[in-house]
Amino acid sequence: MTPADRLRRPLNSNVSFNGKFRDECLNVHWFETVEEAQVISEAWRRDYNETRPHMAHKDATPEEFARQNRAKNAEN
Repeated sequence: MTPADRLRRPLNSNVSFNGKFRDECLNVHWFETVEEAQVISEAWRRDYNETRPHMAHKDATPEEFARQNRAKNAEN
């Protein structure tokens, strides 16, 4: 990976998140209030960040990935 690739990586991650958020949440719901949008968006974000497997984590959920890293760090 080149230094330029490292700089682009966070941007690509945000683009992926934003696209999925738009496709799976915003395009699916018709929000009647700002509060409703906040509640539904937060529920979607938590599911995305906490329970879904991610390719960047070798198809582990973020929680599983963190647990694996803690175990690796404890061994070292």
